[in-house]
Amino acid sequence: MYPLVAAVIQAARYVGESLDCEVKACMCGDFVHPSVLAAFDGGLSNIEAIQEAGFDFVCLGDREFDVGFHLDRKALTTKLETFSGQVLACNVMNQELSAISKPYVIVEIDSHHRAVLCGVTTDDASQYPHGSMPQLRPIFSSIQSVWDDARAVIGEESNDILIPLTHQPIAADAILVDRIAADENLTGRVPIILGGHDRVVRVDETSAGGATIVKAGSNGCDVAIIDIWWSTKDELAHRRVSILPVFDFEPDPSMTAFCAAKIDFLYSMMATPVSVLDGLSNQDDRITSTKHHHPHDVLSQVLLMAKRATKKHSVDLALISAAAIRPGAFSLLKIGEPLLVHDLFDGLVHDSPMCIINFPGSVIADAVRSSRFDASIAFGEHQSNADKYLHCDASVELSSSHDILAIDGEPFIARQNYIVLLDRALLLDADHSGRLHAAGAHPSLHPRRAARLRGSISGPTPPIELLHTYVEENQLSVPSLELTTPIKSLIVEFCMRDTWRRVVGFGKWDDHHDLPHDVFLAVIHQTFEHMDENKDGAITIADLLSTFDLVAKSIPSAPLVAKLIASLDRSATGRVDREKLVLVAF
Repeated sequence: MYPLVAAVIQAARYVGESLDCEVKACMCGDFVHPSVLAAFDGGLSNIEAIQEAGFDFVCLGDREFDVGFHLDRKALTTKLETFSGQVLACNVMNQELSAISKPYVIVEIDSHHRAVLCGVTTDDASQYPHGSMPQLRPIFSSIQSVWDDARAVIGEESNDILIPLTHQPIAADAILVDRIAADENLTGRVPIILGGHDRVVRVDETSAGGATIVKAGSNGCDVAIIDIWWSTKDELAHRRVSILPVFDFEPDPSMTAFCAAKIDFLYSMMATPVSVLDGLSNQDDRITSTKHHHPHDVLSQVLLMAKRATKKHSVDLALISAAAIRPGAFSLLKIGEPLLVHDLFDGLVHDSPMCIINFPGSVIADAVRSSRFDASIAFGEHQSNADKYLHCDASVELSSSHDILAIDGEPFIARQNYIVLLDRALLLDADHSGRLHAAGAHPSLHPRRAARLRGSISGPTPPIELLHTYVEENQLSVPSLELTTPIKSLIVEFCMRDTWRRVVGFGKWDDHHDLPHDVFLAVIHQTFEHMDENKDGAITIADLLSTFDLVAKSIPSAPLVAKLIASLDRSATGRVDREKLVLVAF
């Protein structure tokens, strides 16, 4: 949608110039989000996109803090330094983000009118995966401080206004409006709240003196155009909100070219190894249903990568059902052979948003055993039972009767709680377990391949009754989609992190996942210094690729890093500034 959104922004600027108006483009958080592209470059493309589209101001959403469960905030800071607009974050206290954000900005409209813009991030802990919530001040007091500080700078001009960019649920925005209306310094000074987070289009009008809450939906399908002006009769600002569908505009050519280059990059990565399947699983390889027979050694190793990506959260095991895997996928792969990016897209056909939740060992064991028993007798009209066959990652040792014996070499204890990474759909009831298929939506898949994959999918992932029942009976909260990451993104991110550390000589990511980012970047500079033959601060793409061809003999996934670095040469000069390496390293 970015080419269409960019077109709307340009059109607004053109009209604004003719009317002598100030036009500012704002995005209210979640501009970095889990995707395969973000898994490759750590979210750089997301930040480049808001730059190319022409946004002036953004606030931070919860997704900026939890991409792939493991976002290094110093890495995020490095990437956000490339954004020429302004990040607004008045309630975020993390020191590492202070260099790239401001609590507020003052926009001069004319000699008598100014607008103070600030940004706030949700303080609802349930919106963040464990350990990823930033340090936050209370939202309302942060906004009060912004207004007091700004008025100290611009004086007590009565026509000045405050416009918060918020990233929080609509209910929290409504509470904020009430508190603003009750504050003697703020009432009447906040005509609009620009809201993010909610995935719906919504305009909540209020009485005179109150703020209008504006939500513009998700995925850039709609844009809110907000006019604010003052009459000559009173001091309060007037506002008008229009919601425009972006499909009424012609795509911006420059932004279209930018997106096409990113899609081409994804295409180029499809034949690249992400890892080598270097171990044997402890799982029984027997299943009666031939339609859903998968080479368990390969699939369990793939699941193990997803589990290892969540090491920070001490995940014990990963589960996925047969419904999420294309029948016959991974059948030609063998342990010891490279796993290609294409193999992931070919085999893992759903988005499969993975979440983290605690379960008693007995519930996990019963769910695995019963799902496999149901699958073993599933034929014809009972094929949905075969879809429920639960696959475990390679750290799980199973008996021939599908009983869990051990996890990571430790005896399995039924009465013990375990942290599980699994497809969120497995926890829902049958009416809510549908999802979009990556095969039908992801731009990096060739249309013919997407059509073939769609034709081979029996339907959405069904829930696992034992898991769903336990969640309901114990009144557990199923993690929201905001707290999930697609399985392919998890796997690719783990492989990228692991490859970067191997390339620079640190060994496996598992052993160095807490490596300080500044130390990591220093070693990267040392590693690539020898490629800069004339010491002009740049390396040639040819030298880069030839060097990595040699490295690939011992690190098969090394081309992932080489192609990623080469993609930084957007002007096709054949050279890449060594300083830019920090933008894609994570």
